[in-house]
Amino acid sequence: MGTDVQTGSPWPSRLAGGGRFLMSPQVDAILKQIEGLDEADRIILEQRLQNLAEAEWKREAESARVVARQRGIDQQTIDEAVDELRYGS
Repeated sequence: MGTDVQTGSPWPSRLAGGGRFLMSPQVDAILKQIEGLDEADRIILEQRLQNLAEAEWKREAESARVVARQRGIDQQTIDEAVDELRYGS
C-alpha cells in the first residue's frame, strides 16, 4: 500500500478529485492503531475483516434470494437478464 503524499499515512486523506475524507477522531485513532500493527497482526486483521465482509455478503445474498423467490424470479430469469445486459442478445 502506498502512502498519502500530504500526511505520510498509508491511509488516504483525500478522495479522488481532491475532496477530503471526513474522519471521526475514533476512526483516525483506529487507523493509527492499525498502522502500528506488525505484519502478522495485520494479516490476522485482514482475514477477520474479510470473514466479516463475506458473512455480510452471504446474509444479503440470502435476503435477495428470498425476495427473488417471492417475486417469482428464478436463476434462469436472472441469467437471461445478465446475458441481455452483457451481450444484448
